[in-house]
Amino acid sequence: MRTQKARGHIYLKMLHLIILSLLYINVIFAQEINVTGKIIDENTGEPLPGVNVLIKGTATGTISNYDGDYSINVPDQNSILVFSFIGYQSKEINVAGKTIIDVSLTVSAKELEEVVVIGYGVQKKSFQQEPRYMLEMKKYHKDIV
Repeated sequence: MRTQKARGHIYLKMLHLIILSLLYINVIFAQEINVTGKIIDENTGEPLPGVNVLIKGTATGTISNYDGDYSINVPDQNSILVFSFIGYQSKEINVAGKTIIDVSLTVSAKELEEVVVIGYGVQKKSFQQEPRYMLEMKKYHKDIV
């Protein structure tokens, strides 16, 4: 009886060891890579703030800061980063194990032709700006005088 209990205890320890080994293997092979860099205008060399940086095929991304710097964690070294910005040609770059990727984007007149801005709305008279009231008051004073 004692040997059966001891054997069961050994099997339980071995099972725990196998499960822990599998978990560690998963952690070792699934490490993310932090990629950083700077995004600039190819013609002027000026930093581009607000550039979209996405991992191709996912919804994971980030935006470059005021100085054109970005930082993103990619799942593996085979990831592809897509850089896009209004008025510039999009660029795809393979990470290939690099941790620093600086990018220069080219201006595209075609991209600017596709932008359409539409604005409309309704506003209560109490929310209108002060200068409009001033103009209306001048109109009435002119009629009185």
